[in-house]
Amino acid sequence: LKIELNEALTNLEELLDSRFVASHRSYIINLQYLKRIETAGQTYKAYFKNYEETAKVSKNKLAELQKNKSL
Repeated sequence: LKIELNEALTNLEELLDSRFVASHRSYIINLQYLKRIETAGQTYKAYFKNYEETAKVSKNKLAELQKNKSL
């Protein structure tokens, strides 16, 4: 499920439980659906179970996501 907002994600992130993590300044992802993270040139992309669209992953968040998900 993709939801687009014009609100600061930090506000939304505070309302969500630990399944949700900011992967990038423009994305919050649900770790339960995260399948893998791949390098895409200079950036990283998150891929999800049963969902075709990807989400950006900042290199600052990469280690945190890998630790949380044990990818």
